[in-house]
Amino acid sequence: MTDLLKWAAKRRLRKGREKDETEEANADAISDFGVEVLGDREGCKLEAYQDDQGYWTIGYGHSELAGSPPVPCDGMVITEETALAIFDADLDTFEQGVRDAVTAPMLQREFDAFVSICFNIGISGFSGSTFVQLFNDMADPNDIAAAIDMWHKPTSIISRRNGEHVQFLGYVARIDAI
Repeated sequence: MTDLLKWAAKRRLRKGREKDETEEANADAISDFGVEVLGDREGCKLEAYQDDQGYWTIGYGHSELAGSPPVPCDGMVITEETALAIFDADLDTFEQGVRDAVTAPMLQREFDAFVSICFNIGISGFSGSTFVQLFNDMADPNDIAAAIDMWHKPTSIISRRNGEHVQFLGYVARIDAI
């Protein structure tokens, strides 16, 4: 069990969820595995850097676009403990964003994939996306997954989006397996 997966299990228990249902219908919280996969996708950088779009980012993909403190800037350095605390708060924000946008029942893997996408494209991009509209209309899962692929911008994100596509469908979820 990785350190991030152990942390995810502790986070789940802190939030009062005893079980980690990996294929639960009506999922409304990211699974431990979903946290681990998202953490792997984001990576953890303890020193602020500019992402492909020029936004200052730190920890597990936390940028000024998250809408919550801290606001990363040049020269900022944090500890692993702080990175996990920021990640925890960001997860809460984006889990709520998914719950607010999606009206149809979700399997755990679908919820996990949606949180990963929302974490990356933001709540407004997520809630207004074609794939969320299709999901809420209970369209064919392959059509929904194809609509996820419409978010292949910038090109550096394609492998991540492919991972989210297959995660949504219930296949391999790890980006490095693609």
